Amino acid sequence: MLKKILFSLIAISISTCVPAQNIETPSSSTKDEIIDSYDDDDDDVVPKPIALGIGAKVGVNYSFANDIDNIDMNMKGNVGFNGGIILNMRFCRRPLSKYADTGRIGLQLEALYSSESFKAEGQKIHLNRYEIPLLFQWWFISRLCIEIGPTFTGTFSVSPEKISHKNITYITEDIKGNDIMLSIGTEYKGKKGFSMGLRYNLGNSNLANNFETKVSSLSFNIGWIFTVVK
Repeated sequence: MLKKILFSLIAISISTCVPAQNIETPSSSTKDEIIDSYDDDDDDVVPKPIALGIGAKVGVNYSFANDIDNIDMNMKGNVGFNGGIILNMRFCRRPLSKYADTGRIGLQLEALYSSESFKAEGQKIHLNRYEIPLLFQWWFISRLCIEIGPTFTGTFSVSPEKISHKNITYITEDIKGNDIMLSIGTEYKGKKGFSMGLRYNLGNSNLANNFETKVSSLSFNIGWIFTVVK
């Protein structure tokens, strides 16, 4: 009886081991296909933690300003445009993907020219400005993020030279308009580099001592970012 049980166990062991001999090691091409088939949200990671991209963007903005304290100048917003260059870095351990720029944390630096305008007493005040946003990004999914940070801005020129309101003349050409704005927005970046974003910039400083109003803006941009470090 003991011999029958022993032979039965041996037979079962042989039968379970034989199929394992037919298992083949995947070829390198098969491994590549497996890697490419992983979704960006898988837990696997690749060793390189940083991706660096450069690009350009262009878009439209809508600028508006608040009335000066105790003076109703009937301030209204107006449409302008902006554009410039982008430096983007995405880092932190990223999901397994053949695309390098899938890190969950990002930092974006921009240098932009912005043409902005608003209306006061029916007169259009036009500002030529520079903007330097430094934005911290959280890519809550691999291609869509929310961003927040300061935007350093200043004014190159203003037109017209002056405006009048109730016998008071404001010398607008003296406006410097240096400000550190609070910027918050969202951005989408496609796998091939196309990007688009919506952003709100909150003005914190007056344009000038003689023109105590803060300018804020809402902008929509499209652009292209090329990954140069993978």
